[in-house]
Amino acid sequence: NALTNASNGDVIKLTADIAYTTNGSGLINITKSITLDGQGHTISGYGSRSGNKTTMAINNGGANFVEVTLKNLTIVNAGAAGRAIETRGKITSFTMDNCSIQCTGGGNTQPLTIQEPILNFVMMWIILPVHCLQWALRKMIMLLYGLQIFLSGTSHSGLLPR
Repeated sequence: NALTNASNGDVIKLTADIAYTTNGSGLINITKSITLDGQGHTISGYGSRSGNKTTMAINNGGANFVEVTLKNLTIVNAGAAGRAIETRGKITSFTMDNCSIQCTGGGNTQPLTIQEPILNFVMMWIILPVHCLQWALRKMIMLLYGLQIFLSGTSHSGLLPR
């Protein structure tokens, strides 16, 4: 697949929607510094990461630091307690531009799960369902305290009082 064959710095463009053929098997895992341009397409379903119903992992088990950009992409996870995007560490930069993340399953859904600190996190035009937005922003702010965060091109820092 294109992710496996990609080199650092490549831009991968989706030409069609992608759906997991069997939920719970396999995992889309980005372990290289790439840009994934969805070109308006959707990735749906979920794989398995340590038993989690995860649609996409960023650097799960990766040995090197990566810089990842997702743009013009919709990610839909309908699993109960599903995770649309899950970061796993050694991430220098993670940018989302014109992306929509949807977790439509029941339970503790997590549209964006940040497991390890990210040195530079940029969100531009990201759309989360209203019921997930407050939770996701609260979690991002708690986990990224002290880092500089960009929301829709506006720089914010020091989001939490000490």
